[in-house]
Amino acid sequence: MPTTTRSKPIITLAAATCLATALLAGCTSDTGTNTPSDGGGKTVVTMATWNDNITPEMVDAFEKANTDIDLQVTSYDSDTYSEKVTTMIAGNTAPDILHLYETDAIRLASSSLEPLDSYLSGGTLTSDAFIPAVADLAAKMGGTYGIPWCYADQVLFYNKDLFDAAKVEYPTADWKWEDFRAAAKKLTSGEGNGKQFGADAFSFAGMWYSLAGQAGDGVIDGDGKLVLGDGMKKAVDFINTLTNVDQSMAAPSASGTDVTDLFSAGKAAMTLNGSWGVLTYRETEANWDMVPMPADLVDYTSLHTGFYTISKTSQVKDAAWKFIEFMMGDEGQQLTSIGTSNPSVLKKFADSTEWQHPGGNGSPSNWGAITDPATDGSGQFGYTLASATATNDLANEINAYLLGVKTIEDVDKAIQAANQAS
Repeated sequence: MPTTTRSKPIITLAAATCLATALLAGCTSDTGTNTPSDGGGKTVVTMATWNDNITPEMVDAFEKANTDIDLQVTSYDSDTYSEKVTTMIAGNTAPDILHLYETDAIRLASSSLEPLDSYLSGGTLTSDAFIPAVADLAAKMGGTYGIPWCYADQVLFYNKDLFDAAKVEYPTADWKWEDFRAAAKKLTSGEGNGKQFGADAFSFAGMWYSLAGQAGDGVIDGDGKLVLGDGMKKAVDFINTLTNVDQSMAAPSASGTDVTDLFSAGKAAMTLNGSWGVLTYRETEANWDMVPMPADLVDYTSLHTGFYTISKTSQVKDAAWKFIEFMMGDEGQQLTSIGTSNPSVLKKFADSTEWQHPGGNGSPSNWGAITDPATDGSGQFGYTLASATATNDLANEINAYLLGVKTIEDVDKAIQAANQAS
């Protein structure tokens, strides 16, 4: 992985992506001390993130506003980030600021993270400052251990060129599962290596939870535990029909979500994916756009976020908080929107378009497909508070069933195991 050293060192160990959200912010505190120094009289604050989510522009702007702090950011690959964080904490080498996935924030909250309530007390941000979907995140964490920074969700991407060629009408926000299935069949053509699929296989395990929620499952209860049942079974049956009966959806990979991206290659007309797919698809030459996911019984989309947190072992908690406070302010949120192409979780930025960066041909145009579920009640954080291991194990069992290796009885057992493991 490349390493980039700047005047304010940002050690880059990976490439890009993101998701995220936010909760509270503002004010100062009386906790922690500012002792470690870089020798030049500045307080050194260390931070870990994944996939370059903290950009050089963010670091420069923060240090310009806080000339007494030297912020040193290390970025790791997203695939191994959770493991890396766990190793650092176990070895007592955690940085001052941990930028965490939602699943890791829940897992580490009370044991390894500093409670932020005292920093927030008397501050300018309250739960009312955030979009409704994030208002109860702190309660589910058992306290305020993290500040969400932006958000992403799941949408239906579609290739307008392939739809035009097949003379199929574009998807709409009121599509149901059967509309998706009918279009996928019409958009499937050819055989072998030249086959065009109506829909690509899932490249993101969390997609299953959105389908389960659409089919009526609660997905997660008030304690953050998975409550999957008939909705998940119906979702598996639906995708199995597309994959093995209609053969209009590409088969999944036997190695989890490591699948060939047929949508980017122009060999699949649709794909259900996280909204972070915009970062990849905007580099293609195809004309494409996006709409909210098709619904079954109800509209349901999983929202995603990440958290700014402070390590419980940090010796510079006050200085670490200054960075979080800065990033949740006007300039920090603007830089986040520009750097990640994710919308802000703060209501005051709801009308901002700075996060919208189409490709060279203008694709996409329907940015409301991302923001609408976060404000109309159909988007929920749901499973993102559950164990990542439970999610991956369940998705692997479902993929094995779709590939004919496991039985539907095995999937039933995996659903119950996921409920218990979460």
